[in-house]
Amino acid sequence: TLPFAFFYNSDIRDWRESGHLQAQVDLARRTGVHIYSMSFRTPRTQPAGIETNWAWCDQYIDAFIELDPKAVFLLRIYAGPNWSWNVWKDIKPDHLVLYADGSRGRVSIASPYFHKPTDEDLARIVRHYEASPYGERILAYEVGGPNIEMFHDLYRVKGPDYSPMNQACFRKWLAGKYDSDQALRTAWGDPEETLAA
Repeated sequence: TLPFAFFYNSDIRDWRESGHLQAQVDLARRTGVHIYSMSFRTPRTQPAGIETNWAWCDQYIDAFIELDPKAVFLLRIYAGPNWSWNVWKDIKPDHLVLYADGSRGRVSIASPYFHKPTDEDLARIVRHYEASPYGERILAYEVGGPNIEMFHDLYRVKGPDYSPMNQACFRKWLAGKYDSDQALRTAWGDPEETLAA
């Protein structure tokens, strides 16, 4: 069974020059696969007065079209603020990832500090590409977290986020999923559990 889409890891060093791109896209094209997914790096959270270099972004799409003129895309977009974001200094500790060992990471994906620039950047990216010649080739925008899979930095090394922001979001989700303490207790198999706890 042919895969629905071919994913190419454009996060690797020398992603275009290594020769892997041409060989792998050629194989996909020859077997009838023309849907490509790749990590799509876009300039995010631009400082005021700095214009986005869309040509830098377009190189990813162009590399595939050059090898497969029928190429269409699922763009995996990195969400959240990057190093150029000018609000880092304003973030309160409760909005940063809190690991079980007590250390802190970057902004929590549960924080509005993460959501606001993510929403703004995604809207800007979609508006730009839907109005561009590439728009007809883009099937979907796959939005991921800081590590493209909605995991925060160091998740695999240090574990989940125990920050107040993430706990509040989890409690809100629980309240939406289970309408009572009894429903939660039944689902979790714990007669003592409560939504408040």
